Amino acid sequence: VLDSRDEILPAGATWSPATVTAPVVGYATYSAEVADGCSWANGVIARFTADVVEELVNDLAIFAAASMPGEHPTLGWQDSTVIVSWEHDDGASTTLVEIDRTRPDADGRYPIGAYLWPWQYA
Repeated sequence: VLDSRDEILPAGATWSPATVTAPVVGYATYSAEVADGCSWANGVIARFTADVVEELVNDLAIFAAASMPGEHPTLGWQDSTVIVSWEHDDGASTTLVEIDRTRPDADGRYPIGAYLWPWQYA
């Protein structure tokens, strides 16, 4: 895993406030900023304040506890970096596998799931 996926946001993007959702978060809704005119795989590029990331951390912990291993990612903090992991169940044990790290961008926002989760307008 790279230390972080730097430079993943569209260069020169303008951002608009929006409420977004995604299947990976159980279609819960979150306040975000969305890159105007940028989309991929039927999703938008969203970024979140640290407060909203904390909501995601808490909500995903609840979703993961109430579901089968690997149905929802987990988020955690390491200093100012957000660690994204998925549970892997091999039938004998469950382990947490780190798949992404996200640091805040120049505006202090976190592009959680950018190009990985199809965020959609709620």
